[in-house]
Amino acid sequence: RFLMFKWFGNLKIGVRIIIVFFIITVISCIIGVVGIFNLKNVQDSYAVEYTSSTKALEHVEGISSHFQQSRVNIFGYALSPDSEEEKAYYIERIAQHESDVDKHISSYFKILDAYDANEVEAELMLINNVKTTITEFKTMKKQLMDKLETGSISKEEFVTSFSKGGKAHDLASNGDSAIEELIEYNLTY
Repeated sequence: RFLMFKWFGNLKIGVRIIIVFFIITVISCIIGVVGIFNLKNVQDSYAVEYTSSTKALEHVEGISSHFQQSRVNIFGYALSPDSEEEKAYYIERIAQHESDVDKHISSYFKILDAYDANEVEAELMLINNVKTTITEFKTMKKQLMDKLETGSISKEEFVTSFSKGGKAHDLASNGDSAIEELIEYNLTY
């Protein structure tokens, strides 16, 4: 053990400085390589997070816009003349927008599947709330459309249900609020 120190001590000062400088350079290179490797890992994780965040916001926007389009088409259905062709048009549009809402909700859940449930617990609660409130609205909408078709309610009663103060309007407002909470969460986290 002391033999190595004795050997090092017997070297000329210039050679000792060069050896120490070389050792410090090797250690610095190792630290640099490890640092660069870790920065690459951090960059990759940020890229994944950015991609999933933007995809999540894209799906929330899809949920919101198609939900609103569905509501607009419900009024179109109610206010259309008694033409079966026009009613069929609005029914088809409503079904398409509801299908698109369901696809966006499903896609949002797929994004969350990539994470541990504990990491996305709040987000899961929010998207489940969106799904529940929209499902409640769709159920009420179907019941009211069926009643309108059978003549159990008038067009005015149907429109009133979807207007401010009506039960269907309240459910739609709950859906809007749930979507807004999910948007706020995504913008904050």
